[in-house]
Amino acid sequence: MDARKFFLPAVVLCWSVTHACAGDREQVSGVWLETHPRDHIVIFADDGSWKLHLKKGELSTLHTLTGTWTIAPDGRVKVTLNLNGKTQAFTSAVKFDGDEMTLIDADGTQTRHKRHTGPLPERFQW
Repeated sequence: MDARKFFLPAVVLCWSVTHACAGDREQVSGVWLETHPRDHIVIFADDGSWKLHLKKGELSTLHTLTGTWTIAPDGRVKVTLNLNGKTQAFTSAVKFDGDEMTLIDADGTQTRHKRHTGPLPERFQW
């Protein structure tokens, strides 16, 4: 059996997966307005940091939740945050439709977002 028959397809597959993940990272990176099921501003920063802005009283006296985010090798988005001294990780499939991003959890729950530009809306400034 000629190993060259398998080498080139494997190289193309590895290149495709690597570039798909890099492209997904570029697509995810930015400021998003969560439109469903809640109303939040979510920031997926280029440096891998993550921040979710909360409305007053939504989660006690917390103004924001912070953590990190990455793109897993399978293209899913993984967010890790510390809440009350405990680390929690969430991994979701990601789907794009124009300027909209949908995150889909393992149980099928969908969170929809639209790109946000401009200043932080007043409802998150408290």
